Amino acid sequence: MSGSDLPLSRIVRRVDVPDEGLAVDLEADASAGAALAAHLGIPAVERVSGRVEINPWGRNGLVVTGWVEAAVVQRCVVTFEPVHNVVRESFEEYFAPDPAAVPDQELGAIERADIEALDNQRIDVGALAVEYLVLGLDPYPRREGAELTVTEGGQPGPESGPFAALAGLRGSGR
Repeated sequence: MSGSDLPLSRIVRRVDVPDEGLAVDLEADASAGAALAAHLGIPAVERVSGRVEINPWGRNGLVVTGWVEAAVVQRCVVTFEPVHNVVRESFEEYFAPDPAAVPDQELGAIERADIEALDNQRIDVGALAVEYLVLGLDPYPRREGAELTVTEGGQPGPESGPFAALAGLRGSGR
């Protein structure tokens, strides 16, 4: 998916940002949440909301600050059962047409390497929010109480993981 194909895509052109800044609210309906879940490779995105503020920065740049919050369903790494999580991430990003050309006096405490290039004088603030949503996802979601037992050889034991119930059936003669 390109940025404009994302369910939360909100393209903002540099020329459309007034001197006093611009605020953009982000919200995903059920179909956008389903498309976002498919894009992220997780079972469900139940709710997504956020707010982004875009302000002029330096001569031709922009500073984007905001937050994104989502209620997501991931799979437990031990049992593969659904795990419900809430992700909330805040962000601040700097953009310029040519980051290398930003005068040193405009940098302040910002590292030049932290400035992103403006893509055709526009930003997809929805795609930026999704990037931070991804960063906030639990990389190893685990259902409460789920434990992985390990054998002496370092391999998962038969009494843990998604096939534990099947192993129990095999022993019961079913």
